[in-house]
Amino acid sequence: MATPSNFDNVAWYSPGAKPGRQGSAVFAGHVNNALLKSGVFEHLSQIKKGDYVTVEDSAGKVLVYRVSTVEEYEPNASTDALFATTGPSRLVLITCDGDWVQAERSYDKRLVVIAEPA
Repeated sequence: MATPSNFDNVAWYSPGAKPGRQGSAVFAGHVNNALLKSGVFEHLSQIKKGDYVTVEDSAGKVLVYRVSTVEEYEPNASTDALFATTGPSRLVLITCDGDWVQAERSYDKRLVVIAEPA
């Protein structure tokens, strides 16, 4: 899954589910650029189990989800289960987390938030 080219945008994994449909609707966004530029998911690390997330589509339809899981992943960890195309509807939000590794120009962890329809 590619990351958004703009720090203000959220990328949706289009081969996956659409929000509200069966399977995982997966979205990725930047936390920041490790300098001064904030990303769209700058505060995602503050989310907690039980918090609510809303998604609005281009037609103005709003879906509400409740956070069920907040986890850190290693960058090379298998994420296949996050990209389910079948099963219950859920929202998956992914961003960088942990410590900045200058040599790799990336963070050493990934934050994954999973939310179920409320």
